[in-house]
Amino acid sequence: MDIEELEMEVTDLLTKAIDQSDVDSRASMLYCRQALEAIVEYLWFERYDRCSDKVQSVSPKIKKLNPPKIYLFWDVKNKTNLFIHFKREYRNDPTKVTQVIGHIKDIMKKVIGREIELESNNSLLLQNFNSQLDNLKTETIDIELKEDFFEFGPDRFMLSVMYNWNEVISEIYDVEFSYELIPNDKFKQMEKKGETNTGPVVPGGIPKAFFIAGKKHLFVDEMLCLCKEEINPQAQWWDVERRSSLEELASEMVGWIDWLNMRLVPDGEEGEVVQLYPRLDYLPPDEINFKEIRRLGVYNILKEAFWLRGVDEMRPGQLISSLNHLGCDLEWSIAPRNKSLEDQIQGIPENCKKWLDCKVVKNSDGDEVLLSLKEKNRT
Repeated sequence: MDIEELEMEVTDLLTKAIDQSDVDSRASMLYCRQALEAIVEYLWFERYDRCSDKVQSVSPKIKKLNPPKIYLFWDVKNKTNLFIHFKREYRNDPTKVTQVIGHIKDIMKKVIGREIELESNNSLLLQNFNSQLDNLKTETIDIELKEDFFEFGPDRFMLSVMYNWNEVISEIYDVEFSYELIPNDKFKQMEKKGETNTGPVVPGGIPKAFFIAGKKHLFVDEMLCLCKEEINPQAQWWDVERRSSLEELASEMVGWIDWLNMRLVPDGEEGEVVQLYPRLDYLPPDEINFKEIRRLGVYNILKEAFWLRGVDEMRPGQLISSLNHLGCDLEWSIAPRNKSLEDQIQGIPENCKKWLDCKVVKNSDGDEVLLSLKEKNRT
């Protein structure tokens, strides 16, 4: 594939992505992923004068190529991952599609040297896309300026990792990060004056694990597997498992749990297990409020399940589907709509039911139960 063929292929794929962006983010992201893979394949042939291994996934190819603006490649890869693999439920997100298309256009312009001009079968849709893209350019500029300070692959990779870490924290806690570039000589002067003390620093393996996983929340065994296989296979990792208690995790994961928040999620029929996610601020293990985590129980993941669907009410079956989508392994038995209210909610375990209000809607084919989330402080 020569550069003209690449330009035509990427333009065609991104145009299709725009056409689908308002109705089906999954289809749009699949077109975007194919555009990324076409670019990687082109760069591979340019570098090695042969086609890449078709079986190999795109991640190791990006790592080996270590292209300029690598953070854009990782961002496209991670954002498309969330949409192109099967999930029971998903949330349509045209804004993320716009971000990804913008990054691919930047890759074509700044790495390949070709500027993509997009058209759409829907001119109004294209106008909206271009307007959204203009609003998102600041994000690319900020992180691009930061990358200009790094010349070697490992630094660029860690820049992508830390940028992803900040994005995850921004999404969870609704905060914004700003970036300021400081020349090395000025930074050294600041160090001498004691002006650079930022306090405890997050261990690099934590942001790497979430970056590689492409998720905001990880079960303990998922985190452990990533550490053993991707972070440092030679290291002696913790003696923990998915069903380890809050206190066991705090005791075992020394130096890491300070930067990880914990929430309980439903498991099986009546059980609960811990999910880990980034903490906004450093917290020593002896200050973790285990009692409050247990009081909240599964509230936080129930709240995310309702957010995922973008609704305030849902049927029991929809709740199960949303929780499974978020990684839970549930074994609830839910009765059909022609059964009584008691039968329809009987299969929901008490650790979830305590956070849910329910009402009955009369239909011709039976009573429909709708669940809604109670306020956090009502139990």
